[in-house]
Amino acid sequence: MLEPGPDATWDRRGTRIAAVVDVDGTRVAYYDGRATYAENWEERTGLAVAGPDCRFTPLPDGPHAESDHASGALRYV
Repeated sequence: MLEPGPDATWDRRGTRIAAVVDVDGTRVAYYDGRATYAENWEERTGLAVAGPDCRFTPLPDGPHAESDHASGALRYV
């Protein structure tokens, strides 16, 4: 489970986990997020880490990956 960030963040409108990988025993998720309805189809990619309760917590200072082209959208890592 991954909740959107607080109202002032880039992922407040929605989050969707795209992939989960194991990094030295820690589950790390790449997720798509957007700030507004208007950014639908223009999501960017953040990182989140799973806790012992299996809930993912977004890492601060996202998004962590964006395209160098056009709007910067980067989805489905």
